[in-house]
Amino acid sequence: MRVVDANNRPVRIRTSILNENSVEITSDRDFENLKVFVEGSIEIRETVLSKFGESTANFLMMVKDVSISLSQTEGSLLSGYLPGTSLFGQQNVNGLMAPGFPFILGYQNPDFVWEAISKGWLTNDTTLNEPFLMTHNNNLSFRSTIVPFSGFRIDLTASRTYVENTTEFFVSDRYGNFSASGRQVSGNFSMTYFSLGSAFERITSENNYESEVFNNFYNYRLQIAQRLASNRGMSAFYDPSVAGPDGFPDGYGSLSQEVLIPAFFAAYGGKRPDRVFLGNFPLIPLPNWRVIYDGIGRLPILRNLVQSASISHSYRSTYNIGNFLSNFDFTKMVDGFSYIRDAVNGNFIPEFDISMISISEQFSPLINLEVIWENDISTHTEIRKSRIVSLSLANNQLSELTSNEWIFGVGYRFRDVQLIFRTGGTQRVLSSDLNIRGDLSIRENKTVVRRLAEGNLQPTAGQTIFSIKFSADYIISERFDVKLFFDRMVNKPIVQLSYPMATTNIGFSLRFTLIQ
Repeated sequence: MRVVDANNRPVRIRTSILNENSVEITSDRDFENLKVFVEGSIEIRETVLSKFGESTANFLMMVKDVSISLSQTEGSLLSGYLPGTSLFGQQNVNGLMAPGFPFILGYQNPDFVWEAISKGWLTNDTTLNEPFLMTHNNNLSFRSTIVPFSGFRIDLTASRTYVENTTEFFVSDRYGNFSASGRQVSGNFSMTYFSLGSAFERITSENNYESEVFNNFYNYRLQIAQRLASNRGMSAFYDPSVAGPDGFPDGYGSLSQEVLIPAFFAAYGGKRPDRVFLGNFPLIPLPNWRVIYDGIGRLPILRNLVQSASISHSYRSTYNIGNFLSNFDFTKMVDGFSYIRDAVNGNFIPEFDISMISISEQFSPLINLEVIWENDISTHTEIRKSRIVSLSLANNQLSELTSNEWIFGVGYRFRDVQLIFRTGGTQRVLSSDLNIRGDLSIRENKTVVRRLAEGNLQPTAGQTIFSIKFSADYIISERFDVKLFFDRMVNKPIVQLSYPMATTNIGFSLRFTLIQ
């Protein structure tokens, strides 16, 4: 410990250590504006207990944020509405406020049209042919960030979207009598899903494109049909023990929409057929995730070899219903079931006609490793995997598009590369970094169509795509840079329905930024 006065002259002092954090300083004289310098260091040794406490605290606090959002948007559109609007969107019509404060405040009344008719708010023009429209949008989203330890981050996301539009025609005859007709409900649905259990099945020409997951889907149908028949139960209109011509329970044939959707859900979602949800619109979305770890470069074994390194993984899966439309013939009885059947196949008519359902799944990436080495070389290794499984309920076909891609890249930064330009007898020297990068990509795509009714399959498309890319970037100024590039892509068909093809692009690009 050293003490000096205002003129930086040493001061004689006596010191007494009170504890590890306090020292007492005394002197025989009085001074002003003294400066005290403490020199040296104390090694802080972590005990096992302190390390355990710190790790426990980090674990308990690893959930950094959680966000849940639920929104519901509704609207009504009524053509032929006669009153105008004034204060607060209302107008006094025969002593009544139209359209009423509940409507202005957002209350969606399905009987609002009949109220408007009874109060004379709706035109009785017989040529009006616009339906009353009610919209309903329901959105649920979830997001969370988890950091178990420094450099390791997990982002979880989940979402569910349900869109429903209801239309109905209200037409007046020449006497002013209104009638309602053509009520129809349509919409779409999507939610995040978890289909990892069936993601890594290998389907190749060596095994004749056979799929165990599809075979499960094919076999699950009977168990699903039996569950549906059991839920309907014995009644005066139905006996669940009666079987149809295909051996499936009466009313729930092998190609029934109500049978196919849960069976598809169970097989490609990796669920048990005796427990899978039997409806069309599951309530709870399942999480997707993205994982990033950027602490590889801080590991002792690599600390002197790399500047930075990160590894990442991402998984996204979505279940989609492209469009659903209410069935005019569906009539719900007191027990909650409809007993109207399809005249062609004898199956019970579902509440909604659904043309197609699909599961879209992406590992983007399955794994990605980015490294910048100490010698300024950068390397990039990435594996991507995706598939889209679509079930057409119009023609009972399942289409599976799979894609696998491997990407390898290397780059190098030449620092302070000088370029000399001579213009008008003067010489100008530019100095900037030159970035060189090369990437090799191999992608394999396959499309297989499987027909449920016929029990056969056909590969309809497929190719292996080789891609080589080289580029060089040089920044001439803050606003101007130049890039040279070479791209070569070779497309080799897997199925003999197309021809090999190769394309080459070579050139340069100039970019000038107007606004910085």
